[in-house]
Amino acid sequence: MKDLDELAKIFSHFPGIGERQARRFVYYLLKRDRATLAELTERIMRLKESVRECSRCQKFSEMRDTMCDHCHVTLTSPTMMIVEKDSDLETIKRAGVYDGSFFVLGGLVPILDEAPERRVRLLPLKKRIESESATLSEIILALSFTREGEYTDELVRDYLRKHFPGATFTVSSLGRGLSTGTELEYADTETIKGALLHRNS
Repeated sequence: MKDLDELAKIFSHFPGIGERQARRFVYYLLKRDRATLAELTERIMRLKESVRECSRCQKFSEMRDTMCDHCHVTLTSPTMMIVEKDSDLETIKRAGVYDGSFFVLGGLVPILDEAPERRVRLLPLKKRIESESATLSEIILALSFTREGEYTDELVRDYLRKHFPGATFTVSSLGRGLSTGTELEYADTETIKGALLHRNS
């Protein structure tokens, strides 16, 4: 059962997928015919070719050039929202309560981690802010209200204070419309609207 175990191990690395669910995926695939598996394989390979990381917001997207469509229409936006992952960005966009630009940090930093630059995109964030500092008036930290999310919020704030000491932009965080332990990806529209409305510096 080596092949089954190895594939289950791969699935178990997916976000939110445990060992038992990973094995269910494998058994599901075993029940499919070869044509279905061939189509799945082809679509995965095509995905890697057609979807790329936006050079501005770092979100995965099908793009005309090096930037996604949202970045093209928000090039002069005075606000930038920093989110943990692509799915958080999509949640905010679906809520329809924010029309500024985004930056995907790429994760959260575990408490007491000694190399945060390897965990999240701090250097690309710094370069992005440097290139847009003339039009930028506010950076909104929209991270999950978990221990790691709050730690990352403080870490990013410290990083911005260190590298942009005379900055004219303000830095705010989502308000407590979100309860402790909440992941942004699963918040509803009204909760996000309240958190944005009551954001704090």
